[in-house]
Amino acid sequence: MQENVVEALLPLLDDSSWVVQGETAQTLGDIGALEALLPLGKLLDIDHTYVRASATYALVKLAVTSDTPGIQELLRSSSERISTLSEFVIQVVASSNQRDFIQMSLNKDVSSFVKEAAMMLLARANDIQAASAIADLFNDSSPSVRAVAVGAIGRLHAYEYIPQICQLMLTDSDAFVRYNAVNALEWLYARDTFLKLLQATEDKDPLVRSIVVRTFGRLRITEARPILKQYAKKDSDSRVRFQAIRALGFVGNSEDINFLETIVNIETNKEVLESIHNAIQDISRGEIGLGL
Repeated sequence: MQENVVEALLPLLDDSSWVVQGETAQTLGDIGALEALLPLGKLLDIDHTYVRASATYALVKLAVTSDTPGIQELLRSSSERISTLSEFVIQVVASSNQRDFIQMSLNKDVSSFVKEAAMMLLARANDIQAASAIADLFNDSSPSVRAVAVGAIGRLHAYEYIPQICQLMLTDSDAFVRYNAVNALEWLYARDTFLKLLQATEDKDPLVRSIVVRTFGRLRITEARPILKQYAKKDSDSRVRFQAIRALGFVGNSEDINFLETIVNIETNKEVLESIHNAIQDISRGEIGLGL
């Protein structure tokens, strides 16, 4: 059964979507797919933080949890990055307390991708006790480390760090750190950060704007309806318009149906047009269910 799953997943490591690549890599690590070792190793050379960090996590997870003899040697024989990871894996396996060793590695002078792997191992194990050590990396000099750190805090549901996450969302110099900060607020169901999220809709990067408007919908923030309509109609990036319209489908009412029907005539992107029709249907179903 697992062989069929792995066979279906492996091609997705080459998908055009970085989200699909990253989620696939993490899944392959979690299910112990040793067949994915070499394909995962190739992802370490990809520039995208999420893809690389996911592949790093998967490789370390496979190596630490596998009983297959010689797996560390297999890793060591590959690229320099994988060789560095192999050294980390060997130390983890040899440690009498693997959890403590992994957390302590966050404070050591190690490569950024080792820190990323350590944080993801702790976060995916729901190790809330590691939250403080992970949050300390919000100020790391590496953007990829900061991005993984804020994502890990969100996954751990460490609510006490919401103010710092908002600060990263609004001020960090790296767009993916800001993106992951918004994603973390979504994980934390931080509806009371609406005003901070509203500021983030002015982000210069469409990737960040798209996840902010998406978050308004996922957190069911009805106060965001005016700003969602603004971005659904006027944003220059189709991804932002798509997510704004999709969010309206979650939080909109009959007035928003009228608005959506008017922008059908000016929208030219096929996927956005489809999202308009879907949002109208979603709002209509919701109002019928409420007896309106």
